[in-house]
Amino acid sequence: MKCLEKSISINENGKDFNVTLTVNKVSRIRGDVNGDYEVNITDVLAIVDYVLDRPLKVFLFPNADMDQNSEINITDALKVVDVILGKEV
Repeated sequence: MKCLEKSISINENGKDFNVTLTVNKVSRIRGDVNGDYEVNITDVLAIVDYVLDRPLKVFLFPNADMDQNSEINITDALKVVDVILGKEV
C-alpha cells in the first residue's frame, strides 16, 4: 500500500503538540491481492494461502475476487495467472 504522511507541530499555550496524518492509498488493480500495485506470482500465492485459511495481513478481497462471485477460490488464482501471462480475463 502506498501512503501519504503529513506531520505538523503546534505550540499552544506553551505546550507542544505533534500531529501526524497518514492516508493509505489502496490499490484497485484487479489481481493485485497484496496491495503492492503489481500483479505477479505473489498475488497468486496470496490467494492460495487464503484458500488454505492462512490469509496475509494485507489481503484485498475485491482485487482477489477475479470472477466477482463474492468467493475466493482457486479459480480466482488461475485468473490472476492469466493476467500475468497477458491473457484476457
